[in-house]
Order: sequence, then structure tokens, then C-alpha cells
Amino acid sequence: MSFLKSFFHFTEGIIDIPINTNPPIPRGMKIAEHKDFVYDVTEPETCRLDTYHVAGSSSYPVLVYIHGGGFVAGDKKKRRGICRWFASLGYYVINLNYGLCPEFTYPLPLEHFCVALNWIASHAKRLKFDLEKIVVAGDSAGAYYAAQVAAITSDPTLRERLGLYPKARIGAAILNCGLYDIGYALKQKIIFDVNAQIFETFTGVKDEEFDRYEYKDICSPLDRITPAYPPTCVLYAKQDLFCAGQSELLLNKLRENGVYCEDFHSEGFFSNHCFSLLWSNRKAQEANHLVEAFLRDFAEGRIDRRQPGSVKENAEAHPGLLLDDSEEEPEPAD
Repeated sequence: MSFLKSFFHFTEGIIDIPINTNPPIPRGMKIAEHKDFVYDVTEPETCRLDTYHVAGSSSYPVLVYIHGGGFVAGDKKKRRGICRWFASLGYYVINLNYGLCPEFTYPLPLEHFCVALNWIASHAKRLKFDLEKIVVAGDSAGAYYAAQVAAITSDPTLRERLGLYPKARIGAAILNCGLYDIGYALKQKIIFDVNAQIFETFTGVKDEEFDRYEYKDICSPLDRITPAYPPTCVLYAKQDLFCAGQSELLLNKLRENGVYCEDFHSEGFFSNHCFSLLWSNRKAQEANHLVEAFLRDFAEGRIDRRQPGSVKENAEAHPGLLLDDSEEEPEPAD
């Protein structure tokens, strides 16, 4: 196992218990959970999802969660706590595993996420999904991917460039301590030179070759922000060990394009990377209060999506990656 994988596997192991213990779910609330459904039959061992919801609704807003782990590690089961919390807020949560680097270099994981969106679209009627209310959320590397997924569904030029045409559109995004400008990250001095190692693992090329990288123009979410980008909630740490300065760049770009955005940040060193996942931390509680309000406002239509067109845009012209409905499905909501 490489140093990078070992480092992030170790980190994920340390945080597993604190981030998955005692999320603020109302006492007595029952969260229905279904595990390990294959959403991409071409990668059945890699592309699996878990679902969480509270039974009883006639229609569910959907939240797609993408775990972090430095692009090389992590697992959906490590984010079960936050997914249960999102479900307690009334969302039908789709918690994804996806292709990790270096086995799946950029942009292959984006294909997995688009297949997952098509899975959502194909199961919407049975599981009572409201396709007009889909949120994508992620932490760290997952925030990077969440930002990219939001860009794919809001930027037709990016869809054409990647050849990906998801049949569901992102209506809002929650981005937690992510990487949004790869060129900027490569210029930073980070512990153990992790930034350069991540870039090589993520792309298959060395950092000094970035200017010649075939996906240089599209691999940074910051470069794909348009006025059609969905409303976004950004969480970040001012002294982030891994992604310092990234969220400020993103917020500036969102505001320049007139995109609705909210943000919360910590300033102290000990409320660091992805601090909001630690439920007992005071800053985490403040951040998650903002997230809860953002999600409730979005679900109740109090946030302007600023999304032109329909969720079915390009669906007929580009069948894309829609799965066969004959695969096993989770139980519908009661």
C-alpha cells in the first residue's frame, strides 16, 4: 500500500467513531436503511450505494452524499452518521461508493456519479423522489467531486466535453472543506507534500506536467462555475491543513457569477479539516445549524435554484448511462 493510501486509511480509521456516534437525531425517530445496492452493473464491486430515509412521506427531496478520503481511501459506511442525520431532516439519502484512485483516475469517477444520478432518475417514481429537489454533498475529496457533479448538471459545455448526460439535475450543493482549484493547490506547501502525491495519483501524471494535462481545462470545479450553478452552502476551515484558501476562491467565483451561496468557517487551528463532522465540537454545531436551515429552505422552496431548463434536458437525445430497471431495488417508502 502506498504512503498516500496508508495515510488516508489511517485518518479515516481515527475519525470513524467520533463522526458516526450520536448524530443529533430526534429520540425515537426510526431511520430506514438499505445497504449495498449496485448502481453501476459494469462495476458491481465498486459502485454500490446505501439509502437512508424516514418512512411516511409522499415525496422526498434527495441528498446524494460523496465521502472523502484523499481520493484514494474512504468508504460510504464511514459516513453513516451524517447520512442518518440528513435523513432525519426529511431527505432520502443516497450514500455512494465510487472508484478510488489510482485504479480509477480522473475523470472515471465522474462517470460513476452520473450513473448514480441516472439510478435516481430511474427509481424516482417507485421511491417517491422529487427530481426537482436533489442536493449533492461531500467532504474533502467528496466535496471536490460534489462540486464537479453540480457543474456537470449546470454546464452543457462540460457535459459535451466529458460525454456525460445525467438525467437528473442537481438543485443545490453542500461543500465541506474541498479542493476546488488544482493549479492553486499544486503551488501550496502541504504536509508530506500530499498535494503533489494526490495529483499524480488522481490524474496519472506528475505535478510538473499539469500545464500539459489533457483535462487541465475542466479538472478544477472553480473553472466551471457559471450563473446556472446551483445554490451552494460552503463549509471551511481558515487554517485547513489540506485545503487552505480553496473555499475562499470558490466563494468569490460563486458571487462573481451571481450564484446564491451561504458559508460558515472556523478560524481556530483545532477546528480544522472537515470539523463539522465532529458533532460535539461547538463550531461543528454552529456549522450544522446553518446546513440544516439551508436544507430545510431548499426542500420548502425558499431558495432560488437558478436552474434553467428541465431535469430531462438531453435525456432523449443522449440516453447516456441509464441502468436497466430489472436490477434489484430497495424497498419503497411506506
